[in-house]
Amino acid sequence: MKDLFDVTRIDYDDFEANRDLWSVTDLDSKGERVTVLTKEHQLLFSPLPPPHVSPESHGFPVYPVSNSQELGNELEELAKCNVCTGGDTAREGRWQLARDLNAVEKRLARNLNPDEAMRTFNKWHGLSQPYLDPKKSRDDYLARFLGELGKVRVPTGEGEVLKKALERVSTLSVFELPILPRMADAPQT
Repeated sequence: MKDLFDVTRIDYDDFEANRDLWSVTDLDSKGERVTVLTKEHQLLFSPLPPPHVSPESHGFPVYPVSNSQELGNELEELAKCNVCTGGDTAREGRWQLARDLNAVEKRLARNLNPDEAMRTFNKWHGLSQPYLDPKKSRDDYLARFLGELGKVRVPTGEGEVLKKALERVSTLSVFELPILPRMADAPQT
């Protein structure tokens, strides 16, 4: 074997002759790129350079207090906006709250931390309590809320494509409207 670290320089015969790697243990045949450390060698480690960070760097984003308070107020407002207003409206309110929270996360370019999400849910649950099913516990609603958070595909405010498509179709004449298969007598309004 000519060079242990360069496989491209090993021809087929050398490879076959040394297939079991017995020659690697022969330290007297070391090449110029191989160094054998013995007891007389001393290992000297150079000190590591100091990290290149400013004293203000904490390693994680720190949000100013006013920004944190504004976010808390915004999340509380979202909880209030999506409160149940009657019986059997919990699902729609929870889903809209999940879409709203997803939009906030997208705007902030970060996920809400568990405390922020829980405070929002607790506010929503507390205000919705008079209209919630008494047979279901808070944990039932929490489990569904957490499940819905992961299912949001279109955050609030991102459904503009559908709105634009509907606006465009509404400007078409009756003759320009598409024909819907299996719905020959579809309404034109």
